[in-house]
Amino acid sequence: MIKILFTSLAGLPKEETGGPNKVINAIANSLPRQNYSVEFISKHGKYYFNRSDDNVLKKEVDTLRELFFNKSKIYRKIFTSSFYLKSFFKNSIDKITQQLNESDFDILNAHDVRTLFSFNTDKKIILSVHSKGSIVNDMISLYGKRKSLQPLFKKFNELEITTLSKVSQIIFPSDAARQLYFQDLNLNPGDYKTRVIYNGVDLKRIELISPDKNFLRSHPFLAGKKLKILNVANHIKVKNIDKILYVLSELKKKTNDFIFINVGSGPLTKFLKSLTSELGLKNNVIFFPILKNEEIIKLMKICDVYISLSERVIFDLVILEALASGMKVIASNEGGNREVIVDQFNGYLVDLSDKDKIVNLILEEKKDLSENIKSTIQKYSIEKMIDEYIKVYEE
Repeated sequence: MIKILFTSLAGLPKEETGGPNKVINAIANSLPRQNYSVEFISKHGKYYFNRSDDNVLKKEVDTLRELFFNKSKIYRKIFTSSFYLKSFFKNSIDKITQQLNESDFDILNAHDVRTLFSFNTDKKIILSVHSKGSIVNDMISLYGKRKSLQPLFKKFNELEITTLSKVSQIIFPSDAARQLYFQDLNLNPGDYKTRVIYNGVDLKRIELISPDKNFLRSHPFLAGKKLKILNVANHIKVKNIDKILYVLSELKKKTNDFIFINVGSGPLTKFLKSLTSELGLKNNVIFFPILKNEEIIKLMKICDVYISLSERVIFDLVILEALASGMKVIASNEGGNREVIVDQFNGYLVDLSDKDKIVNLILEEKKDLSENIKSTIQKYSIEKMIDEYIKVYEE
């Protein structure tokens, strides 16, 4: 029995979240229990994958925490203040380090490099990187280049580099992610043992999900417009949801018979809703702050076009889910998108500035790319991802 311990900085592993905790949830719940025991640590405590009753309450609390952060401006202002962040990161790292020192494990699979900053062990450590470049770059995209946080950023940049020497192997979700990471840190990737393991989706589960009458009844707007466009992304700068709204403004000059649905929330929500009104798109745009993954898949089965114009893309699980759901996928010609989408073969890659091309692709009659998608999507199955992680664990 191999004891695997997963870490991320905050939150809990669950299907409905994004980033590292979504990937941890997929790996931990797919590892064969006869061979592996699995636990998880973050700032919010220890999570046991074999204690469902205890975990339900923890997940509900975690979901409420995310909802408050994304919906409440006051809550967000307090918890993203420089004073709070300095305390949060120190206390989080201290708490995780204490829990790690008290834990019994064979392999530590960290999904956030900060969880390793103050921890040392002779046991095997695997680092799975989910940040868009260095962790400091991710923090800057969330909190901005504040003068008051510069000392923290400088310290974390140094700690990230020194921490890599503790790690047996670094896992990246794409070649683009690996290149961006070492470029940000100004390091030579050849000096480290690395591997690309593409994040995977549960293709069998997606195939079985379908929108029922109750779902359609509770979302009447889906029946009101001919063209249905979907985007799933939190409201932060690199997701470029504002750019999608400008594309929709151009689209409206050609047709008003469309609805755009965004599932997400974040610090830019108020701005994006205001921009929607300014562009005259109020009757064409719907924002959902949070939906369960199953509900998102149902939306994908109904909607026609999935659009993502994100920058600094390392790998986007939602694009895989959209492809597996049979959607026409239009994505920015960036990073990890180029490793998943072959232009005009299983989807479409676009330059962010080419609004006319994006509008034309949205309006273009959908081509049958289903056979092409089937021939490529198996590479990104959850089974493939688990097999690759098991190889790393058993090396």
